[in-house]
Amino acid sequence: MQIAFYTQNDHLFREIDKAFEEDGNYRCIRFTSELPLIRFLERHDTALVLFDFDEFKLINDLHGHPAGDAVLRAVAEAAQGVVRRDDRLARIGGDEFAVLAAGAGPEGVMRLVDALDQAIRSADTPGRVGAVRATFAWATAPQDATDPEGLIQHADARLIQRKRDLKAANATRHLVATS
Repeated sequence: MQIAFYTQNDHLFREIDKAFEEDGNYRCIRFTSELPLIRFLERHDTALVLFDFDEFKLINDLHGHPAGDAVLRAVAEAAQGVVRRDDRLARIGGDEFAVLAAGAGPEGVMRLVDALDQAIRSADTPGRVGAVRATFAWATAPQDATDPEGLIQHADARLIQRKRDLKAANATRHLVATS
């Protein structure tokens, strides 16, 4: 039962909260006391989802930085509406966000990504900006890694690869369209 799961592991959720420390505009992932968290990751499904926006620089260039800031706020609010009470959502830099979802294994992470994608696409962004798209990548424990740094590295490598693939696909579409 999930309620018992969260109650039994309350101290670990406090550890996760400490890891997502406030740092000005950002909530940074800092795992200061990793041992309890490593033991938790070895035994329980946990997902780390990373996402950033496609063409965010274009939003700032065309509509100005205040519009870009409004988009970030709107997307953060939309994403927060999707994550569970015990999930942790953080802006980790620029237009990149992370969600740490304890209890979400490979199937759960796919449902989370689908829900985040739908929420972001329908976020209430400033009038002229329109719909925003994001690229997602994830890693799950214990399948991909059993330590926080390993989860971050797996998810980050996947995000970089997905962005490269998206850029290559867009370049190919442009070549085909102009031929």
